[in-house]
Amino acid sequence: RQILAELVALMLDLGQVEQATTLLDANQEQVGSLPLFLAFRGRALAATVSLEAADPVFAQAVQSSASFLEMVAVARQIARGEAANEAIADLERWASGESAKLAQLAIALMLDEAGEHASALERLRRIGPAIAESAPYRQQYNQMLASVLHSLGDHEQALQVYRQALEADPNDVVTLNNAAYMLAQDLGRPDEALPMAQRALQLAPDNPMVMDTLGWSLLQVGQVESALDLLRRSVNIRPSAASCLHLAEAMLRQGDQRGALAVLNRAKALAEQSNNEQVLLAVNQRLGGLDRTPEDAQ
Repeated sequence: RQILAELVALMLDLGQVEQATTLLDANQEQVGSLPLFLAFRGRALAATVSLEAADPVFAQAVQSSASFLEMVAVARQIARGEAANEAIADLERWASGESAKLAQLAIALMLDEAGEHASALERLRRIGPAIAESAPYRQQYNQMLASVLHSLGDHEQALQVYRQALEADPNDVVTLNNAAYMLAQDLGRPDEALPMAQRALQLAPDNPMVMDTLGWSLLQVGQVESALDLLRRSVNIRPSAASCLHLAEAMLRQGDQRGALAVLNRAKALAEQSNNEQVLLAVNQRLGGLDRTPEDAQ
């Protein structure tokens, strides 16, 4: 199903609506009633017939979404089939009961990803009291709330929410990693970050984001060799602008300016590709402080 979903999504993104529809028809019996595939069908109808024809199919996809991840996947497809503000209004209109809470969380996530952090926080604050502590998506609510608070610069409040989430599930890798990274990066408390990052790596030993967090925390407390090993592994598995920047910092601590320069240039390219202005600024500042020979600059 995952491969089929990725293929249909790619076809729709490329404008190959007829081929996507044919593929959906061929697999109707197996996946036709699943929320994501209903959303695919709605998106195809929106592109080939009309939004009015797509509406009941999108509505069925929303109403049948039983988890946060399902609702997010459906919401993303609806947002690709119509304007963002219309997608938000439709999600609110179609959802009811538990699906209404899931829809609000999905909308908050979309707003946060669009940089509308204050609007995302307002929705989360509004829906929070209605989500029971025992709800299966309460942990995802807490993670999102902490992430939005982090984006708004309220790091202490975000940390408090992360700690609440860890009380509910001490082995949640995402929460452990995010809390540890914020402690090391934003709050300047790498000593507090280390136990969380180490626990996260025990639980997810092959996760490059966790490797990066632990490596960055170790570097902050002066354990350069251990940090360098983890940061290299993270970049080798899945390079990001931030992980490349962290690796370059570790290499500079060891005096490897030429190697660090190459990694910084890679970080700059990744930051530009992902529109990560914060990392791009840090990379440019670091590049400006390096002495470059003509050979290095090539």
